[in-house]
Amino acid sequence: MWLLNWWTGIAAGVTASLGVMLIRRLVAGKECPSRASMTGKTVVLTGASSGIGKATALELARRGARVIMACRDLGKAEKAVRDIRRQTSSGQLIVLKLDLASLQSVRDFAARICRQEEHIHVLINNAGVYGHPYTLTEDGLEMNMAVNHFGHFLLVHLLLDKLKASGCHSLTQLFAVNSTWCLSTKLAIYQHAISCRHFLEAVVFLLTNCTVQLFHTCC
Repeated sequence: MWLLNWWTGIAAGVTASLGVMLIRRLVAGKECPSRASMTGKTVVLTGASSGIGKATALELARRGARVIMACRDLGKAEKAVRDIRRQTSSGQLIVLKLDLASLQSVRDFAARICRQEEHIHVLINNAGVYGHPYTLTEDGLEMNMAVNHFGHFLLVHLLLDKLKASGCHSLTQLFAVNSTWCLSTKLAIYQHAISCRHFLEAVVFLLTNCTVQLFHTCC
């Protein structure tokens, strides 16, 4: 009897694992097939110290880009740079302070970028929070909305002239869903996708000939 229960437990575990893998494949985004070089391109990437942002910074560096890693935690960002440098010596990695929960921090960051950078060819809005307890920022905004939407929208607005002058024709919005929630939040993924698309469609009115790119992934 105990042997039967043992095998039943193994079978249940394998079935559950295969189910999770299947769901991850259903909700995960596709791998980008492009192998284009980014040499000579300057990319501003928010939330580059971990997760999708860190992986994006690594790939951009491998392709020769100059990556401005806009992060709230500078110590964590510097550690990410060291990790990336163990995998590639290509490209440039510049860490700058950006706290999207603070509109003043967004303004200070954008002013520094516009003052110091000749061009910004790509802007990737990756940083975000998920399920943060109800908290108001210093500006009186709800934390999740401030970081995920208001901060990024202000950033785009302040960098708009630099982006257009650099020939930017594409704006990328990334968002992630933690694998722990994949079984119960497929609907939430699409709901968040809708909010991200509304965000981008508003920005598109400001950019000439700009295309909207919306990606999601499980991490």
